[in-house]
Amino acid sequence: MDPRFALAVVEALKTALFTRSGDTPAVIRQVDRGLAALLTADVAAFEQAFDALPIAQASWPVNDAALRRALADVTRHFERKASVVDGAALATALFAAAQLLVPVAQGYSAFLLCEVVYMLGEDDDRDRVEATRLQLSLASPADESEFNLRAWRHAVEACRHSVARSAGWLEAIDAVELALLVPPPEVERQASVMKSLHRVLRTVAHTPLEALVLAYWCQGPLGAFDRETLGQWIRRYLGQIGDLPQGLDPASIAGEDVLLALRELAAIRSQLHIDEARLELTRSSQAAAPPEIAWSDHTLRHVRYLDAVPLRRSLLVDLDRTADTVMELVHELTHAYTLLGPLGWARTACRAAIVYLEMMLHDLSPDGRARPEGEDLLERAPRTSIDVPSTGGALLDMVCDAQLTALWRSKVLQAAWLPWLEGLAVYVELTADPRDDPHGILAPHAALRSLVDLQGERRTGESLEDHSRRLNQALAEEFDSYYSAALGRNARLRHIGYLRSAHLPHVYLLGYLVVRSVVARWEKTLGRRVAPFVAARLLLDATRNGTLDAVPSFDADDLDEFEARARAGMQHFAARLAALPAGVLSEYLVPIASDDAPPRRHRWRDTVPLPMPPDEGTRADDPLLRTRHDAFRAATVDLALRGALFSATLEEQDLDAAIAARGPELLSLFDNLHAQSSLVAVGRCQTRVVVLDAARGRMMLAPRTYAGLGQPLADDDLNRMRYGVRVVNLAGGAGELQRLLDACRRHRSARVLCTRVIDMVGLVGTPMEAPCTSYVHFGLGDWQLLSVDDTMQPIDSRFARFASLVRLRVDPPALLSDEGRTLDDPAFMVGRLRGDLRDSEAACRLNVLDVEGLARAHAADLAAAAFAQMPDAIDAAATELLGAPSEHPAVADYLTGHQGAARVQRALATTLGALAFDAGSLSRVRAFEIATHGGAS
Repeated sequence: MDPRFALAVVEALKTALFTRSGDTPAVIRQVDRGLAALLTADVAAFEQAFDALPIAQASWPVNDAALRRALADVTRHFERKASVVDGAALATALFAAAQLLVPVAQGYSAFLLCEVVYMLGEDDDRDRVEATRLQLSLASPADESEFNLRAWRHAVEACRHSVARSAGWLEAIDAVELALLVPPPEVERQASVMKSLHRVLRTVAHTPLEALVLAYWCQGPLGAFDRETLGQWIRRYLGQIGDLPQGLDPASIAGEDVLLALRELAAIRSQLHIDEARLELTRSSQAAAPPEIAWSDHTLRHVRYLDAVPLRRSLLVDLDRTADTVMELVHELTHAYTLLGPLGWARTACRAAIVYLEMMLHDLSPDGRARPEGEDLLERAPRTSIDVPSTGGALLDMVCDAQLTALWRSKVLQAAWLPWLEGLAVYVELTADPRDDPHGILAPHAALRSLVDLQGERRTGESLEDHSRRLNQALAEEFDSYYSAALGRNARLRHIGYLRSAHLPHVYLLGYLVVRSVVARWEKTLGRRVAPFVAARLLLDATRNGTLDAVPSFDADDLDEFEARARAGMQHFAARLAALPAGVLSEYLVPIASDDAPPRRHRWRDTVPLPMPPDEGTRADDPLLRTRHDAFRAATVDLALRGALFSATLEEQDLDAAIAARGPELLSLFDNLHAQSSLVAVGRCQTRVVVLDAARGRMMLAPRTYAGLGQPLADDDLNRMRYGVRVVNLAGGAGELQRLLDACRRHRSARVLCTRVIDMVGLVGTPMEAPCTSYVHFGLGDWQLLSVDDTMQPIDSRFARFASLVRLRVDPPALLSDEGRTLDDPAFMVGRLRGDLRDSEAACRLNVLDVEGLARAHAADLAAAAFAQMPDAIDAAATELLGAPSEHPAVADYLTGHQGAARVQRALATTLGALAFDAGSLSRVRAFEIATHGGAS
């Protein structure tokens, strides 16, 4: 073995053992004995010396038994005399020891051992690529030269390993992207590392790494290339893809300005080829789950936007690609809109209490590590196991009980309202045709429209205001036409899809029929047809703002009473809404007169809209609505610190003092969570940073705008491209670009997160303060570029607080990440409890709560009230229809207005059709039965 390697191993292990055992004279002697035994491969002597060493460091972070075995294995494979017994085995043993020593001496020992592993390994050795990966993770981003060199070494080894093993393609692409982004600052080193990468890239033909060859020439450090060779490669590539400017003199490519311009174009185009290769590697991992927006925090998940972001006109390119997607987004955005009123406030009160109590659990049930001073507990992931400690068990039991009770209330509320919310979302999605009200717009449509960007040059003499108005008008016309065409093409098939849904089919079907029955009652009251688009406007507003009396408060300690009030409140809301008198309906159920018509202002009182004079402000200024908001906000304190928990937590008997101590923190948490839930993020995409001119802060970002269809699209078909290329001169110039590159080093990534965020309410302190405004966010670590729409113009620093809110929304702290599978999941919350905690009343109640089953029962109850039937009969009829796929086309035809007598009769002949359908009704559904519920006053 090379003596330098042996010295590196000795240095690494000395550092680790002195850190573990101290550096007293006795320890030094014992360490020397052990290392001498290692160098002579005397395992027994090494183990004897190791066992004699004390553990002097408090909280030694390494499993000592595992370290003893690993170092014994290193000793076993070390050199005897002058020859290496087995270099590969020794490298494996050294790497195992390095992994254990990562937390020791800031990774110094592990770093040195990895260097030896690298030198011992073969080109396609797994230990070698693992060692370079670990070294990169340990390298300090502050040491630019050293870090960049480690990034390049890992890129070369990752490519070698992938080619040799036909695996690890994605890691190799990521590694090369990072290396190209952070070349060594020394020009002489640049040529050396590029040559080493070029040697391995010559072997990647016909593999997923093939596109990296293009990036090598177009994106690598310019100083590493011979200009003539570089020009030849760029000309060849651009000529092959048809992007070489016509009439260009080949000799002119040698000119610096022309070469740089062509290289920039080639760098952009080559990145799209790399992204296509990445897409093919990740496509199989994208499960085709149905779209959903989370009840707890409005996190939107859609298979088309797991790795894509809607930008420019990508949503409206053609019906083949996005008709279903647009309709699905309308459905989910309907949920987001309707949950921004009293129902959403109640949910947020529960959520804030659950999150706050989780932070308390981190203090009460420590995980074995001291809490650093000033640590934000939101950065800790939810606990996965909770047991009663030896002391303080009574308090922990109360915290768990309060947390589980808050979650139970939230889930009961969700189950009670799910039939109506899903029914309304299906109604808006499948029936609300914008052509029925050319001057009107629904909030979900406005939110979706904000995701489309139309760009056009100003006409001669046209003012900015007129230009903006013209583009907005063009967008409105294009969107309305597109959505109308999507309905005409897909509504029938999507009706069938809901009948065949594997998720909540009873809830979708019965909830939808109940909403249509409310509209049928309105039509019967007015004696005329009501366009679904017009009806949807009133339904949406009622569900968001008119549920003041329908959502129960949290003052009832009896949970059974709370559940009964939640169910009764929902049914009363639907009945009162159906029973609105003709005078009210005739005022609101009409199309908007013109684009300039003032908004109809009103307040809701007991599910009845009452007109407001124009000068009284918007609906958000309704004093009663504000009072209800403040009541739910204040309820957060009660939910989190209910009853005896006040005094036990604060050692304070005075309730007012307890609220004063903890209340502000809880109220602030409610405000932050409520504001975040007003922001809906649509799509996520990790997009590559390609530096085009570092001195000018010029770079390229090309987020994917669509991830559907199987085959890649032609590069020159700009209307159907998968990517939205952005060449940006950063506002902060070279300094801002350096901040971004520093973030890339810290995160070991050449990609930033791109997300599009819709501000559903027009939060105060934002650039626009207008509902349904969208923002495009690029971010990594502490670097962020946030712009209104897709302008790439960063918002003013005056809105820094809003920018921070957006960052938290798109990249939430660990405690709030994936809440649907943690803090908002009853199975997770009960499953992590140990011992007697699982036997508490709250745990038992939550453990048996079946949200979907309860929602199905509520759907049957609601439909039974609407159609004057027994719940069991309604549920059985729905089950029969859902289980008869052969009847679904006829029912879909009937509900979409098909006039064929045979199809109509077949739908009416189903058991559910006999109970709920009415061919004589304008809505084809029986009018909501109000005789037993009373009319509106």
